[in-house]
Amino acid sequence: MDPSVSKMSAKYGCVEDARSARLSPAILAGAIAIILMLSWRGECWAYIDPNAGGFLAQMIAPLASIALSFLFYCRKEIKKLVKSIRHRRKTIDPDGAEPGARS
Repeated sequence: MDPSVSKMSAKYGCVEDARSARLSPAILAGAIAIILMLSWRGECWAYIDPNAGGFLAQMIAPLASIALSFLFYCRKEIKKLVKSIRHRRKTIDPDGAEPGARS
């Protein structure tokens, strides 16, 4: 065992490979490119419509309310589905055969 690894990190499996701690060159190059693009200052004559945020809110609010109402009204059925899936996972043997099945 490596002496630089503490007993606690070895006990709980927190040992990290030195290669995984380094950034890959592609990620580093991408991060530098993003920083350079964000720091570039040039003349910008763009115009953003002030009501664009209102349009997005008008699109997102009804969709969110539909999704939340579906979850609220169907919560009993969703609970039944989750319980049946959990029950199936518990009743399947590690070999993949269901209990009581003939082999």
